[in-house]
Amino acid sequence: MKHNTIKSLCIAIVMLAMGINANAQFESSVYLNLGLPTAQFGGKADNSATAPLLTKDNIGTTATAGFGLGGRASYLFDVGFGEVAPFANIDFQWNQIKSTYRDAYATADANAKTPSYFNIPIFLGINYRYELTDVFKPFAEFGLGTDFFLISREQVNNSTLRYNVKNSFAWEIGAGCFFGRHVSAGIYYYGLGKHRITYNEKRTEINGLTVEQVNQAGQLIDPTFDCNKTQLRSIGELMLRIGFHF
Repeated sequence: MKHNTIKSLCIAIVMLAMGINANAQFESSVYLNLGLPTAQFGGKADNSATAPLLTKDNIGTTATAGFGLGGRASYLFDVGFGEVAPFANIDFQWNQIKSTYRDAYATADANAKTPSYFNIPIFLGINYRYELTDVFKPFAEFGLGTDFFLISREQVNNSTLRYNVKNSFAWEIGAGCFFGRHVSAGIYYYGLGKHRITYNEKRTEINGLTVEQVNQAGQLIDPTFDCNKTQLRSIGELMLRIGFHF
């Protein structure tokens, strides 16, 4: 009796798995992103002592709205009351600093280099869709992962600042609607974590001296530059994403 029960249970599990696999469908997606910076990322800089340089104390702030691209691989399962789609997602997002700060760089040095910000978040998550009509299919999703935050150099006159940034735990949540099978639009929030920012000591020059030379001398050339301090910066973006699904 016990043997027959176990055998029947195994057969039922196999039949269920075969049924799920029969209804499963692979989906690849491409996204166009518009991101509005939140948290410290979109905040103001207090760089009056080092203007126009942001320095480590202010870098990772003053971001404008940014643009980006995303890619996703999903596997759709019909669960009877909608579709569930586990996914792997990667985005590449670009933000400039605000125009008032860019203008300050140009005024101080015609050859100045203003910093730009690049976020590369990678998420694993779950998307749920419900077919309201043949045309409209609302969805909601969440994902967990990591964000790689990159900062280009800033350069004014004889100071060139380059940064090292640690990647951070990240998450996302979103909701929107599919219009037919191949197009979607949604609002997402990307919580991209708190990133640790330090100077790249070998490639940063402050008033003509590298950070290594400043540290070896045992003093700072300018007290507004704290070469050894790690700066924490909270990064987030409210995203509008238009998706194309194949």
